[in-house]
Amino acid sequence: MSHSVEPSDDKKPVVKEKDPHNYRKVGYSMIVISVSLVAIGLLVWAIGNNYHFASDIMAGQEIDAMTPKSGYTLVAFDYTQPVGAKIKYLDHADNLIDAKKSQSQDIQAKTDQHVQILIFNSFRENNTDSIELAEILSMTPSDGYNIISLNPAFPAGAKLSNLKHETKLANATNDQKNSQDDQTKVDPAIKVMIFGSNYDDNLSQVLGNYDPNMVSKNLNQFVVPPPAQAETQNATSVTTQIPPTSATVSNQTTSTNQTTSANQTTSADQTGVNPVNLSDNSTMITKNLIDVSLGENVTINASSPSK
Repeated sequence: MSHSVEPSDDKKPVVKEKDPHNYRKVGYSMIVISVSLVAIGLLVWAIGNNYHFASDIMAGQEIDAMTPKSGYTLVAFDYTQPVGAKIKYLDHADNLIDAKKSQSQDIQAKTDQHVQILIFNSFRENNTDSIELAEILSMTPSDGYNIISLNPAFPAGAKLSNLKHETKLANATNDQKNSQDDQTKVDPAIKVMIFGSNYDDNLSQVLGNYDPNMVSKNLNQFVVPPPAQAETQNATSVTTQIPPTSATVSNQTTSTNQTTSANQTTSADQTGVNPVNLSDNSTMITKNLIDVSLGENVTINASSPSK
């Protein structure tokens, strides 16, 4: 068996030894990757139950953006808008008196009933409370009952949703039970409650540790509007009830060489006075006096000449 003869001048490849610094770099990289994976795992474990973590971040950033460094900010809060677009900037005031004045003007000028004009100060916690109080107020009916769904996983300003309105408490109670069964299938944390026209009662249902001073100390005045009164047309109708009365007709006759009939007395009902029958061959002047009692005395004097 023949083998190829390598030339004597052919040099064998030289294998270089690996730099120990490369091992060190690889080791550091593996440590960094391991720490990153652990951090991600801890983050997922921490927010695993809060599947609206992104909404919380957006809502918090929205409030932070409207919180002034100093002075007061006027904002429009609309609970019907999505998270991140519920608060709209209106104006800025240096002092509370000007802020209250601007708030009153904006409230009178607004046309959307869903919008609430709020005052923000430089404390984020107070502004968050204002949004939470305003949301509960927006779900408080002026009359009747609202079936409200509360999702505690949502951020302030988006926790509540109005499911139905009822005028009777019995119907509202039945709707609450049926809605609770349906919502539990979607998320066991969702709670269905009944809101009446009492704002404090609704606050105590949503806020477990509700303090009544929370409303009185707030910069904004949260008052439930009075029930809307339907416009009615009052038709004025006068009904005159005439009680049964009697009228006496006195016939005074003067005969001129003729025979006259005797005086006749007739009774009158509500519709009129019965005529007096006179003989055809009599020529006379009759003078009738009719007194009718209808709450006041009315005297009618009528004379008819003879024919």
